[in-house]
Amino acid sequence: MNRITHSVVIAAFACCAALALASCGTLSDIRDPDAIGELSKSPVFAREIVINSETKWINASQYELVKITHSGTGKSFVWDFSTRSFAAFDLSAVAPAGVIPSGQKVIAYVSEFVHESYM
Repeated sequence: MNRITHSVVIAAFACCAALALASCGTLSDIRDPDAIGELSKSPVFAREIVINSETKWINASQYELVKITHSGTGKSFVWDFSTRSFAAFDLSAVAPAGVIPSGQKVIAYVSEFVHESYM
């Protein structure tokens, strides 16, 4: 009897852990512009983030227009972070060719936009 109870507890714990990981640690689908935003042709942007060959991640806010410049390649692009979700995505997978060198992965973490009048 004790062995069955122990197995049930372990199985329940494993299910809870799997659900927690599935809801928090996944990257957004890069084919869905509503989930990750989109490349912008606008020459106007809120700020610039300069990345290099050591950069692993960047942070951005929902609805933010950010110019991303790679110091190694000298190339840049503007990304519109108008997203409906706040999950991370692989920015290097959607960057224009030649901006981020092949093999370098840069993850974009998007935080929820909070208007200062709500603070």
